[in-house]
Amino acid sequence: MRIRLPAPAMVVFAAALAAVLAAGCTHRASSGNRQVDPAVRAAAAVTGLERTEFPVTQEQAARLLPLFRALRGTPAEDRPAVAALVRQIDAVLTDAQRTALRRLREQRRPGDPGGPNAPPGTRPRAFGPGGPPGAGQPPAERTAAFRGRMLDRAIAVLEDRAQ
Repeated sequence: MRIRLPAPAMVVFAAALAAVLAAGCTHRASSGNRQVDPAVRAAAAVTGLERTEFPVTQEQAARLLPLFRALRGTPAEDRPAVAALVRQIDAVLTDAQRTALRRLREQRRPGDPGGPNAPPGTRPRAFGPGGPPGAGQPPAERTAAFRGRMLDRAIAVLEDRAQ
């Protein structure tokens, strides 16, 4: 059984996923001083694999679930713990899955509609009049909320797959 999101939510999720996957492991965020959270990259990898010919298997899901649950409970500021969990998650993935993730990153070119370098006015808008979820929150709170949503989505995919 696959989880289906409403079309507007899927557009937002796909845009966020593509941006995270395009970021790569060493890419710095647009501010130039922050790296993309490894937990978010790991969550994006698991959900991104659902769009490939190499989704997470039932056995992998059973091994990944406790790691993602631990990651969900680990603050982003605890970088050594996050890095250790992400290394364990990566070790569960196969070479074919890692290759599929690289292909997803390569397919996402800067300048694509909705991409980080897209011309103004071409980014898809699936938000209500108040703007994106979390608008009005301080940046740290928005980042934490996004991290939580990404990890929750990966956990939901893994729970579904583990059954």
